[in-house]
Amino acid sequence: MSLAGCDMLDKYIDRAEATPDPVVQRDIDLEDVQPQVRKLFAIGSFRDEIVHADTLQRHYRSRDYRPILIHDGFPSQALGIMRFFMDAEAHGLQPEWYHVPALQQLLDEVLRGGDDGLLDEKLARMEVLLADGVLLYARHLRFGMFDPRRIDRAYHLPVTQYGLRELLEPLEATNVLAFLRNIQPSNGRYRKLQQALQSYRDMRREYRWPSIPMPAQDKLEVGDTSSVLPLVAYRLMLTGELFGSLHAPVPGAFQAVDLPALAFRFDSTRLTSMGAIVYDSMLVRSIMRYQERHGLLVDGIIGSRTIGRLNRSIDAYIDQMGINLERFRWLRYPDQGRYIVVNIPDYHLRAVNDGELETTMKVCVGEPKSRWYAGAYA
Repeated sequence: MSLAGCDMLDKYIDRAEATPDPVVQRDIDLEDVQPQVRKLFAIGSFRDEIVHADTLQRHYRSRDYRPILIHDGFPSQALGIMRFFMDAEAHGLQPEWYHVPALQQLLDEVLRGGDDGLLDEKLARMEVLLADGVLLYARHLRFGMFDPRRIDRAYHLPVTQYGLRELLEPLEATNVLAFLRNIQPSNGRYRKLQQALQSYRDMRREYRWPSIPMPAQDKLEVGDTSSVLPLVAYRLMLTGELFGSLHAPVPGAFQAVDLPALAFRFDSTRLTSMGAIVYDSMLVRSIMRYQERHGLLVDGIIGSRTIGRLNRSIDAYIDQMGINLERFRWLRYPDQGRYIVVNIPDYHLRAVNDGELETTMKVCVGEPKSRWYAGAYA
């Protein structure tokens, strides 16, 4: 979504939360909007815009096409719903999936006023687009975007089932905004992943992500000198293995790896032109942390595999976090209770008790070759 679109919506929200303003709030004649809602479902091009066309048509028909989300005091509730849609990016989702651009345009046109006949049609469009967006948004947060069993037939973990009744729950709720608030995932690990996602998006906006060339000697070991190392250190700062936090670097730490103070500014243009520096123990430890986190051989040697992974684009990291948020929504890890998680790619088992990590250990994974193998490692 464009910054201009966000600013416009924020402006309307601020005004709607202030004292009633005839420019912001409008009284809606529901009897005039009803026939327009009915007509929309007969327009093929409009039906193609919405995901739940048949389901919504049946639902509105059962209530004689009376609006659910557009009513007196407009646009307060519509703005609240659109705010949830706009914040979908925090879940690795896209606001566009919930009709935000079209809703923004309609909202702007409705609040500017104009011909009442067209106004009723625009309100009807907002009604149905909001309803479709609410169903889709609530389904994504409660059950995930996809059924994992359709992606992987071998998927064997529990999947939350839902039917028509569960799908329509948000539209039948007494308070739609409260319903949307209550379905926000609250798991601590989910929240931490959201924070990491936002951090990487901030990095993409604020910092460059330059490519790291292979060193002239093909691999770097402790004590070697290379002009590639400043960029390696820069990347490790961004990903958190060097100093641990991008926004709170350790004072004087760069001097420990022979990097000048200018590197504190994360100026990759200058780093590219810096001379060779020594691959010392501090950088080695950071590389080993990076290798462990990314499933590489933890040997502290910077070779082709490590350089290749360091050159992974920041967009790839962001996409991966979005995928992992989706996996969290499939599983719904509880904040309470005891359970074990086995992370297959990094060969680790983690025991969790009431949301807190109690212990971790290395494990063997793979297909059991015999009963002994399964008994020893399964």
